[in-house]
Amino acid sequence: MNEPPSPPVSNAPTPEAPTTPGADDSLRFSVDHLDRSVRPQDDIYTFAAGGWIARHPIPPDRSSWSSFQALAEENLRRLHALLVEAEARARTDPSTARPVIRQVGEFYASVMDQATVERRGIAPLEEEVSRLGPGRWPSELPQLLGHWHSLGIGAAFSAYVDVDRQDSSRYVPYLEQGGLSLPDREYYLADNFAEIRTAFLRH
Repeated sequence: MNEPPSPPVSNAPTPEAPTTPGADDSLRFSVDHLDRSVRPQDDIYTFAAGGWIARHPIPPDRSSWSSFQALAEENLRRLHALLVEAEARARTDPSTARPVIRQVGEFYASVMDQATVERRGIAPLEEEVSRLGPGRWPSELPQLLGHWHSLGIGAAFSAYVDVDRQDSSRYVPYLEQGGLSLPDREYYLADNFAEIRTAFLRH
């Protein structure tokens, strides 16, 4: 089955990257973060972080806020700015943009192309589901698994690279088995999960 064509690069105006509250001075240690009105032997946490906490109230859309969260948000803001720049270069000057910049820009534009997403609806998902149709098991299973893994779907197993659990000075590849959707074996066999199995089949 042929793959659907990629959505065109968006012509929408380039958005501004969002700002992150507290990110300006949260990426480094500063003595201004201290609260010297508190003795460290009485309350080490407030002494060490009270100044930062006083200047950075919890944002209205969060239940908590810390320098680590501010750092993560700043990282997302910078990544967003890079994506926006790549999309703009891919759209306005594709002939001179480096291939990787053009690919990243086109990919980001396709994700942000809401009109195309709405127009196509669930058709792309239906195409993937149709691959599970009659006559495809088990002879075509290797091809199906390869296709899904190329899309980032860890079907049947997952493969990744991480620190060696026996030697932290090196990285090694890992393979981990997947499951059948329900958490563990008991969900398929135990009598007290019968209602869950029935609902799962309906779903």
